[in-house]
Amino acid sequence: MFFILSYIAFTQNNLVLNYSFEAKDAFCNAGGLWYTTTPPWRTPTGGSPDAFKNCAPQSQYTVPKNMFGYQNPKTGTAYAGFGPIQTTNIGYCIGYSYAREYLQGKLSSKLEINKKYCVSFHVSLADSSYYATDDIGVYFSDIMVSDTVVTNHSFCMNFPYIPQVVNDNGIITDTVNWVLIKGIYTAQGGEQYLTIGNFAGDTIDTVQTGFIPKIMDRFAYYYIDDVSVIEITEAEAGKDTIICNGDSVQLGTQGVAGVIYKWQTSEWLSDENVSNPIAKPTATTKFYLTVTDSLTVCGTFVTTDSVTVTIAPEPCDISVRELKVKS
Repeated sequence: MFFILSYIAFTQNNLVLNYSFEAKDAFCNAGGLWYTTTPPWRTPTGGSPDAFKNCAPQSQYTVPKNMFGYQNPKTGTAYAGFGPIQTTNIGYCIGYSYAREYLQGKLSSKLEINKKYCVSFHVSLADSSYYATDDIGVYFSDIMVSDTVVTNHSFCMNFPYIPQVVNDNGIITDTVNWVLIKGIYTAQGGEQYLTIGNFAGDTIDTVQTGFIPKIMDRFAYYYIDDVSVIEITEAEAGKDTIICNGDSVQLGTQGVAGVIYKWQTSEWLSDENVSNPIAKPTATTKFYLTVTDSLTVCGTFVTTDSVTVTIAPEPCDISVRELKVKS
C-alpha cells in the first residue's frame, strides 16, 4: 500500500516537467541531441548532456545499451546522462582544472514561500567512466541561469551558485543500481527552475574507478532518471474564527490523497479523519490537527496545527456572522 501511494504521489504531485526524460514521438529520430529530445530540459552552458531512449535511431543513444555502457531506465523508456567532471587536458579548457555539464529543468508551478519540498533523483555511474565523484547537487532559481549570467562563463568553469540539495551518499561508484540522491528544500518563494550538476569549484572529490575506459577516459559520467520535487504536506488547521451558537464552520484545507489527517477534539466535527471537516461546537473550542505525510522518498513527516472557534455571546448580531464569513 505504501509503495502504491508513494508512486501515485510521485506521478501526480511531482512538479518536475518530463521528470523521466521521456522522448516525444516527434523527436525520436533526432538522435541524442539534448535540446531536441527531452523538452523542457535544456543545457545551460557549453556542455552537452545526452538523452538516451529506446526509439533512438543511433545505437550510441539507445537504452539499455549505449555508447557509455549498459543501464535500464529507472522508470519509463528513457533517461539522461551528463558529466559532472572532466579533467581538462583538452584544448579549449587550458588553464582550468575541470570541465563539467549541467542539466536545467522547469517546474510546472513556482515554489511557495516557506513550503517544504522533497527533492530527489536517481543516478548510476556509466560503465565507461574512469572517474567517480560525490559532488552532485541541485540549485533552485526563479530564472533560467546560464553561461551568460557570469562574464566569461563557459563549459570549463563551474556555476558560482550554492546548491540547496546535495548528494550525501559519498562518492558514487555503483554502475549496476540506481542511487537515490534526496534532500529537503524550504522554498524562498518564486523558484521555477532547477539546475543539476557539480557546483564544487576546484575542490571536487573524485576517485579513479579502475574501469578500462571505453569512451570517456577523462570523465565521471552518470546516467540520471526520475527527478522529482514534491511538496511535503504539513498541518494547516485554518484561521481562528468567531461564529454564533448553532452555526458551523469548515476547518482545515483541501486534502492530499494518501496523507493521514487526525483531528481532536472530535465530538463537534463532521469527520475527524479528513483534512477539512465541518465544526459545530456549542462552546468555544480549540481544535488540533495532526498530519502524517509518508508519500515521498524523504521520509515520514508529522506536523501539528490548531485553530480556535469562538462562540460569540448572545445575542449574536449580524456583524459576527459577517466576520465568520470573511474569515
